[in-house]
Amino acid sequence: MSYMISPDAGWTPKRSSIRARRTVASWTSLLKGRFDQYADILIYIRGFSAGGDRALPRQFTSKKRAIHTMKTWLISISVATALISSGTQAAGEAAAGDATAGKAKVAACTACHGPNGNALVPTWPKLAGQHAQYIYKQLMDFKSGARANAQMGPQMIPLSEQDFRDIAAYYSTQQQTPGTTDPAAAELGERIYRGGNPATGVTACTGCHGPAGAGLGAAKFPRVAGQHAQYLDSTLKGFRTGARANDPNGMMRDVASRMSDEEIAAVSQFIQGLTDWPPDSP
Repeated sequence: MSYMISPDAGWTPKRSSIRARRTVASWTSLLKGRFDQYADILIYIRGFSAGGDRALPRQFTSKKRAIHTMKTWLISISVATALISSGTQAAGEAAAGDATAGKAKVAACTACHGPNGNALVPTWPKLAGQHAQYIYKQLMDFKSGARANAQMGPQMIPLSEQDFRDIAAYYSTQQQTPGTTDPAAAELGERIYRGGNPATGVTACTGCHGPAGAGLGAAKFPRVAGQHAQYLDSTLKGFRTGARANDPNGMMRDVASRMSDEEIAAVSQFIQGLTDWPPDSP
């Protein structure tokens, strides 16, 4: 069992905008169909807590699974809300970036992040094809100290917000190199990515990063498809220990704190070979 990334050659600002609108529409439609399920779960939990004898909705096998499902969908609502509320602001940030100017500003970045944003060393992240909004936020966080990093922080000091926008715009237009999944880790990795672990409260990665790992640029949730497994592994462990703490509302820290080393390694491997191809058609 193996997963291969296909080249993301179809990106354009227009297509990205269309994809963002379609994403909002699909999330809105999806959430409308879940309100009845929410009501069933909430009524059941309320009855259970009050000592009632209300039957569990038949689609769930236990109170723990019901709560886990509700938590997953609450995260989904948060994602949809973030998309709608931040869409205009994120679009403005992306529009302000000049990819041509950004290309001239990334010479120092290639030592770690590689040509065109495809890091050759797996301890460093690939930036090619990443959402401009997400890159911009991370650069701002490095500069402010919200994301502590001894190597990145000092390099951000002389750069301006416009520099960050231009660099982000440049990397977002680049084509990411393919990645593959270790077959030995694929089954567990896919199970965690798509369904989480109800027994320990680990929510599915798809709630924020999408079924194909494409992320949600307007909400500043990164594209993870094709990212180096070694980098993902160390990032999740950083969230787990709190060494990295610039995630909105502690969302990643909460998830990672419930994950075992085996789960982190497996889901990192699965994501490395995940594909978000083909992009939506105009």
